[in-house]
Amino acid sequence: MGGQKALDRAFGEGGRILELKLQPDNPFAHPITGDVVATNKLLVKVVTRRKKRILGQEAGPSIAPATTDGSSVDKGKGKEVEAGTQSAGTYTTEILGIIPKTIRFRSMADFQYQPDESDYVVQMRRAMDRLDIDAVQSFDFKPLEEPYGEPRPSQTPAPTDPDSMDVDIDPSPDGETTSAPKSRLNLLPPPLFSRQSIAQHYNLKQNPMSVIHSSVDPITGEETQRYIHKHRLKGSMAPAAISWESETVPTEPPKHILDAKGEAKPHLLAKLQELFRQRPAWSRIALANQFPALEGRELNNMKVHIALVSYTFNDGAWRDTLVRLGYDPRKDPQARFYQRVYFRNAANEEARRKSIVERRPGRENSTEAEPPAGDRESHIFDGRTLRTGAASFQLCDITDSLLVPLINDERSVRKEPDIADGWYTSHEFALIKAVVRRKHFNLLQGKVISDKDCADLFVPGGLTASNSAARNGMPHVGKKFPRKAKGNRRPVAPERLMAAELEIALRKERETTGSREMQRAGDSEAEDSAAMDEDED
Repeated sequence: MGGQKALDRAFGEGGRILELKLQPDNPFAHPITGDVVATNKLLVKVVTRRKKRILGQEAGPSIAPATTDGSSVDKGKGKEVEAGTQSAGTYTTEILGIIPKTIRFRSMADFQYQPDESDYVVQMRRAMDRLDIDAVQSFDFKPLEEPYGEPRPSQTPAPTDPDSMDVDIDPSPDGETTSAPKSRLNLLPPPLFSRQSIAQHYNLKQNPMSVIHSSVDPITGEETQRYIHKHRLKGSMAPAAISWESETVPTEPPKHILDAKGEAKPHLLAKLQELFRQRPAWSRIALANQFPALEGRELNNMKVHIALVSYTFNDGAWRDTLVRLGYDPRKDPQARFYQRVYFRNAANEEARRKSIVERRPGRENSTEAEPPAGDRESHIFDGRTLRTGAASFQLCDITDSLLVPLINDERSVRKEPDIADGWYTSHEFALIKAVVRRKHFNLLQGKVISDKDCADLFVPGGLTASNSAARNGMPHVGKKFPRKAKGNRRPVAPERLMAAELEIALRKERETTGSREMQRAGDSEAEDSAAMDEDED
């Protein structure tokens, strides 16, 4: 270990490692490294008094068994000790000091390779240890000669002494001779072969959710067994899914979902049923925001709850929305409010990095507490607040003053739904998406735009220019292209902008007028019902 100086240096001068060299004179032998660690231990000296023995007995064997009368024979000296005269012994302890540091040798020994001592490079290495200046000055690399390998000399292993620890190991299996040539590259071993100093405990444990599943080949009749997940064995817990071309919608869950109904919690199932009675279609994030954090986690872990009350579309205008069992949005024009608009922003690296860091375990700000109340409205788009998560909103959750008249405009409703635009005309739905896109991606840049900034979208040809800008990397792409985005926006004539602003104002006025008429109609119905009650009285 280098003697007392190396120990003093490791303990007193802030050393962190100490090398244990099993072959100190061999520079090619890799040592075992010990780590200097801080400890809080005490060095205790323990002294015990010798036990009393009966003298005068002859020496016996070094180790003797116990006698039949209950006495025993002392080890080594062969003196018999009577069971009744043996004392319990007296122990004395004394604390000599504290142990603030300890060297732990827990690493494995590295692989060892001994090069040929007759090699001129090895001889140069030895000369450097001896500080032989003449050998260093006269050293010169010899040119390599092909071939780079030479045959190994045949060696007959000498008989070994069975009592000796030096055993010749034949590297070839089953004692066969090897024809591998000997290298002539004069390569020295590296200072370290393996970087893994401590063995890793694998501790393989089978997944507790995996069970052994047996299956029989219908052709050969051979039975095979394999591990399979419990949920896969009994079927997926995802809601039933249909395509747009399906003529009917599911009215009840699949059989394997009904079989797992006993696992569902009644209070969660009742709350889900009530929510779907109030609103027949939900986005996943909107539905999750209706539950506290603990119940939302239970819904996510036990997916059977949602599968018992809803189904999904694989494609179409209501794709990836949760729809109440038995309700067909393709037959109800009011289902247009449950259509979804969503966007991708792959270049928003800052938001993505932030979300990854916040989800990273072990952080101080990562708690299991209930999220703030603001996160409960992450599914709502008002045009002024940047929501966390993906840009996915249902039309009924959009409260922006410019978008609400567009969404409620009954003149843009189709007679039959379309797979891409739902109940809206292609122009109207594209206009809604364009306004949401512009406002949302400006919020990502920290800007809140007014309704006038979207007036160019209402101009004939404005949607085409907006879609072209979106494909070419416009304001929503990120902070890298703000000038390019501003410069590529098509200039619009002032008279067209005025006409577009007038159209926006008219749409808002119609929306306000319609709301007032509905309110007056409701008030008149209430007055009529009150008058009827008075007549009956």
